[in-house]
Amino acid sequence: PNEVAPFGSEEPEREALEFVVGRCSSQDPECKPSGLQDGSGNWQSAARRIKNEHVAFDLKEPATLHAIEFKISHVTAVPRRCRVQYAVRAPSGPFRDAWHFTVESPHMATVCRSSHTYGTVAKGFAEALLAYAGDEDAAEAVLRQDGKDHLTLEDLQSAMRRLQLGQRLGKDNPPSSEELTQIARVLSFDPRAVFRERDPEGSGDVSPRDFLSLTVAEPRAKWWRLLMVDNWGCRTHIAVGGPLRLLTETKIDRSSAHQVTLLCGTRVMTDSFLDVLDQVHGRMASTASVSTNQPTSPVYSTEQRKEQRMYKALSAAFSISAAEVRELHEVFRSLDDDDSDALCKDEFGKCLERILNLDLAGHQDFLWREAAADRDRISFEDFLEFHQKAMERINGDGTPMKSDPRWDAFAAAVALSARRGKMLGMASMKRGVAQGGSGTVGTLSELPEMHRTS
Repeated sequence: PNEVAPFGSEEPEREALEFVVGRCSSQDPECKPSGLQDGSGNWQSAARRIKNEHVAFDLKEPATLHAIEFKISHVTAVPRRCRVQYAVRAPSGPFRDAWHFTVESPHMATVCRSSHTYGTVAKGFAEALLAYAGDEDAAEAVLRQDGKDHLTLEDLQSAMRRLQLGQRLGKDNPPSSEELTQIARVLSFDPRAVFRERDPEGSGDVSPRDFLSLTVAEPRAKWWRLLMVDNWGCRTHIAVGGPLRLLTETKIDRSSAHQVTLLCGTRVMTDSFLDVLDQVHGRMASTASVSTNQPTSPVYSTEQRKEQRMYKALSAAFSISAAEVRELHEVFRSLDDDDSDALCKDEFGKCLERILNLDLAGHQDFLWREAAADRDRISFEDFLEFHQKAMERINGDGTPMKSDPRWDAFAAAVALSARRGKMLGMASMKRGVAQGGSGTVGTLSELPEMHRTS
C-alpha cells in the first residue's frame, strides 16, 4: 500500500534493518515467527495466550529503531496495545520500553506502522522547568535533593511532589497566576517517561544537569522486541502478519512524538488525524456552549484524549461509568511498579485493599485465583472482569448473595465499605449499595479474617 504522511509533516527517510526473529513468548506450531522475516506467513501465539505476548528481533548490528511495520492478518487477533522494547546487555534482557502505541480501528486497514521520535517528553519537561525556574542553576535546585550529584526515578518524583505541594524555590509569597501555569506545565509530564528517555542504558540514575539538556540520547541496541499487551477481542491467540519491517531513520521527523498509521490501499488513519477530529469536536462543543451558556469542554493532551477513548470503550464493555473506570485505572497504575500495564499477585492485593479500604489477609489467595486463573499477571481489563464478577455477588439492596462462603464474606465486606463511603470507584457500581440499600450487613468484625484498615 502507498503511505501518506500526516498533513504538515516532513516524511523521514527510512532504512530497513536486517534482523532475524529471536525468542517468542509462545507460538502456534502452524504459524512460526520465521514467516515474519520473509513475508511467507504469520506469527500466532499459542492457544489461549492473549496477554503480554512478545516476539524478539536480533539485529545484525546495534541500531536505533524508529518505526515498526507489520501486516494485519486477523482483525480481532491483531495486537491492540503494544510496546517496542530494547535490551543492550543480552538477548534475554533486561528489556526497556522505547515507546508505546495502540492499533486503532484495525478493521479499516491491512497494515499497521508505528513510528516514534525520541526525546520529546524529556525536552518538553526541560523547557517547562527552565521557563518556571528562570535559569539552569535555579532549575537544578528544584531537582536536587540532599545535594545529590545523580538522581533516581524516586528522587525525580519527590522533586515534582515538592513542587506540587508548594515548596517553590524558597519563596514565601503566594504564586502568581503565571507561576501557577508554569508549575502546572512542569507537573503535566509523567516522571517515569521523562526518566526513561534520560536513561536509555538503564543505569538507574541521571545527573540533574542532564534533565535540563535540550538534546536526548537515542537508544542503540542489538536486541529489540514487540510486546503485545492484548488484542482486539480474539479469545484464542494474538496474530501478527508478515512481512514485518524494522525501520531506522536517516532524516528524523520532528513533527510529533510518535504516530500510528493504519493503511488500506491509499486510505490512511493516523493519530494526527484522530487529533484533528478531536479538535473539531472540541470547537463544535465550545461553539454550542457559548450559545447555551454552558461551560466549554476541557482541553486534553494527545495522551489524555487516548485515555478518554479507552475509558469510554471500557465503560461500554463493563457497564460502568467512564469516571469510575478512570478512578480505578489511576489506582491500578499507581501500583504498577514496573510500568508493565499488569499487576502481579502482591500488587493486585494492594490494589484491592486501596480501592475497598479493607484488609484482605486470608482472602488474597482465593481472590487472586478468581482474577488470574493460572496466569502470573493480570491486565487492567482482567481486573475489571474480576470487579464485574465481584459486584455480581451483591444484591441490588446491598446484601451479599448466598452462593459461596468465601465470596459471601468478601461481598459483605465490599457492601459495608460502600455503605460507609470508604470505597474508591466501586461505591456506585452496584445500584443501592452506595446509597444504602434496605438490607442489613454485619460489621466487618463479624466477617472471618477481614477487617477494615485504619
